[in-house]
Amino acid sequence: MSHLIRRFACCVLLFVAFIQNSASATSDNELATNREIVRTFASYHLSRSDFAAARDALTGHLASDSQDFEAWNLLGLVHLKEGNPKAAVPVFEKALENAGVSQKGPLYYNHADALARSGRWDNAKKSLEASAKFAETNDAAEDAIKQGRSGRALPPLVFSRPAEFKLSTGLVTGYDNNVLLMSDAALATAIPTRVGAPYVNLSVASAYQKGEAKDGRRRALELGTNFIDYISTDASRFNTLSGYALASLGFGRMGAVVHGVENQFDVAFMSSGSLLSFYNLSDTLKWKMRYSFGSDRHAIEFALPLFYRKFTTPANELSEYVRSGFGGGLSPSYAGDIKWLAWNIGVSYEYAHASGELFRSHTVSFPASVTFRFSDSLWLTASPAIAKILFYRTSRQDMTLGGSLRFNYAVIKPLVLAAEYAGTKNLSSTVQAEYTKHVVSMAVNYEIL
Repeated sequence: MSHLIRRFACCVLLFVAFIQNSASATSDNELATNREIVRTFASYHLSRSDFAAARDALTGHLASDSQDFEAWNLLGLVHLKEGNPKAAVPVFEKALENAGVSQKGPLYYNHADALARSGRWDNAKKSLEASAKFAETNDAAEDAIKQGRSGRALPPLVFSRPAEFKLSTGLVTGYDNNVLLMSDAALATAIPTRVGAPYVNLSVASAYQKGEAKDGRRRALELGTNFIDYISTDASRFNTLSGYALASLGFGRMGAVVHGVENQFDVAFMSSGSLLSFYNLSDTLKWKMRYSFGSDRHAIEFALPLFYRKFTTPANELSEYVRSGFGGGLSPSYAGDIKWLAWNIGVSYEYAHASGELFRSHTVSFPASVTFRFSDSLWLTASPAIAKILFYRTSRQDMTLGGSLRFNYAVIKPLVLAAEYAGTKNLSSTVQAEYTKHVVSMAVNYEIL
């Protein structure tokens, strides 16, 4: 009998514990729901500049729930909007007091904003230094330390873009009616082979990026390789295996000016019988200073690239044919973006001071692209191009006219199909350099990561 009583008592205790846990869970859910309702209500009034209604809702809520750090943060923002930063300082301190460690990055930034507006810049810098320790607010806090002033508001908080890694592979098949030597095509002084052939191009590309170019802190590394197989006896000797590495580092923003360094490395091998033999190596180091202003939808940019280009071929070239050397230029452009249309139009000047006198050149080009969005999965890009090349030590002049038209269709998010036509007409004072080129292709690109 006592055994049954003990069992019954255990069941009663378990039932009571279950009821208490259920009540606790219900209480937690109700608390979370109430917090969400109050924050939504306050945010709505804040967006309509009805500060009194937002303040009343938050203060009433915090009187009964003083641990809601997000509500404290909203109340601090209300005080800032009202132009009362001194009242905002202790409110943000209450938010920091109740927040978890991982949630304090934006709160430190807002606290620093209130301190800076109150004329307490030394204290504001300490909060910014604390905010800079968090990945999501690191860039904004470091910029604010450089740009902030006592008695002035900090720049709006923009969260740092998380690091991204991408890996993709592509397959292109098409027909090229005039295969160009890659070494010369890379320098816009192409030597046509007058050989046409169908081809297959297999590529693999990877990219790592942290930050964005517009905030001046973009750090990126891109690696890739592709193999072009010309399916023709006459053209097979131009089969090419190439690889590239592009690294860029943004030094940060000084007002609207962004500084950065890029290095692009290319190496190519061409088929010789059944083997691949070294054909050329190109390495270009660029320093860019970009000045941009505008909005997310319209922007004007001025780029000032300075570069050193190293170009190597296996043959012993005469000194006047050496293409390595320094160069620089200027590239203003205008970009726009509306709901169904995006465009980028610019002009670019480049001077290449190659070691070989015959390859010192001035180039003026007018790059442009226009993208029409028919839907989220279907878009068309047109890229007209025109370039004028003047060779410094010779009478040679080239005028290149061309462009491409590309349809893209995203079957599913990582898989994109494309059809493209590209045409080029090169007019030159050197007869051997004149050519016309047409390429039609179909492509499949799959983003693995």
